[in-house]
Amino acid sequence: VTSGLVDADGRGPVLVVVDAEDGTPVEHFAWRWQPESRASGAQAVPPLGARHHPGGRCHVGGAVGPHTLVVWPEDPRWLPSWRHAVVAGPGEPIPVALPRATDLVVTVRTSSGRPVPRARVELLRRSGGGAVHALPPSTEPGFGPDDTLRLAEAPCDANGRAVLRWWHDPKPRTLRLAGPGFDHDVEVVLATDSLEVVVPDTGRVRFRLQGAGGSFVTMRSLDGPSRPERSATPLRLDAAGEGRCELP
Repeated sequence: VTSGLVDADGRGPVLVVVDAEDGTPVEHFAWRWQPESRASGAQAVPPLGARHHPGGRCHVGGAVGPHTLVVWPEDPRWLPSWRHAVVAGPGEPIPVALPRATDLVVTVRTSSGRPVPRARVELLRRSGGGAVHALPPSTEPGFGPDDTLRLAEAPCDANGRAVLRWWHDPKPRTLRLAGPGFDHDVEVVLATDSLEVVVPDTGRVRFRLQGAGGSFVTMRSLDGPSRPERSATPLRLDAAGEGRCELP
């Protein structure tokens, strides 16, 4: 069986893109069809621009070996889809079912019940480390099966609520929470429209360094693991050398 080859008239496998719920064609989308061996390489491979594909079908070029396939719908009602190790022969259909996007509310509070209003919430496909790649179309290098994907992100409001555009994904995902005094990853399954995440309490610290007005300082733990780099952002002192921060 030939795999991922171009057929006699210069055409390869056929994408068939549909709505995951009712099977109707999705006709406006961009796609990337990239050899798996290059998926984590340094070479940038820009996706094709969104186009009208009648019936949700289009040919993709091919080469021998497995490919990474990514489809980005133009309409925000649907979410992107990706697959690794795709193998298809000339003219062979590759079905792609795009999930519909929904609002998923994540509420972040401390263990004492206090909302965390300045947290940043990221939804990740976390798979054994590697680079962090954004899922929306870009000209950055393609991603492989071991890379981390940023699927969605949003800031928390004054009540500690963040709204992520995703779907009721049955696969475990990682929520990465970063805010004043904490940096926390938690594995979740997004089976409902709302989710509450509890992070450790923090304490507000106020200090003054004599003669250090306008300087920058960085906090470091001396009795445990070093704080993650994302939480170690230098803190600027005011003209009197005073600073304020939150610590675990």
